[in-house]
Amino acid sequence: MNANAAAVQLPNSTVQAAVDATANLSAKDMLLTGWGYKDTGRSVSTNTLQKADVSAISDASCASSWGTTVSGVSDYQSKFFCAQESGIGACNGDSGGPLIWYDPSRSGDSDGGATLIGLVSFGAAAQCASPSFPDVYTQVANYLSWISSCQAGSCAASTSVASTSGGGGGSFSPVALAALLLLAIRGLSTKRH
Repeated sequence: MNANAAAVQLPNSTVQAAVDATANLSAKDMLLTGWGYKDTGRSVSTNTLQKADVSAISDASCASSWGTTVSGVSDYQSKFFCAQESGIGACNGDSGGPLIWYDPSRSGDSDGGATLIGLVSFGAAAQCASPSFPDVYTQVANYLSWISSCQAGSCAASTSVASTSGGGGGSFSPVALAALLLLAIRGLSTKRH
């Protein structure tokens, strides 16, 4: 394995509750990485992995910003969560990418407490890192039993793991989730900048 790569911890409901407790505190304790565009106009691409520190946004603030695109999803509070930082966030091409939270209770671990808490789901189509619409992430902790089934070899590829209503997208296919989790299990770069 490359010296800059390591396996990443998956969250549980306790970890997700700790993440949720940081909502609206501007903690900048999450690392978003991706190779998506660097501008809304989709004219500046990159071959260099981009990194950004972002902060959790409460479910209520997220739903208030997105309306029924988020709140119209049954049990959206356990399927999605939002993160944002002024002028920083996911862009086209980052979908499915990891959002890592550095768990302070595991800060002494060799990985600094890196935990894969989210996968880029969607954001405002017209503006990357929108000040009005926080980025929306698939909440990994909600899918642990499905992930365990996949790891045990009984992954149902045709099973829908999220549903949406409204115009914002937001579902994450089981095949894409399995591929990303395979990367996480085999080793995902979690080096902070």
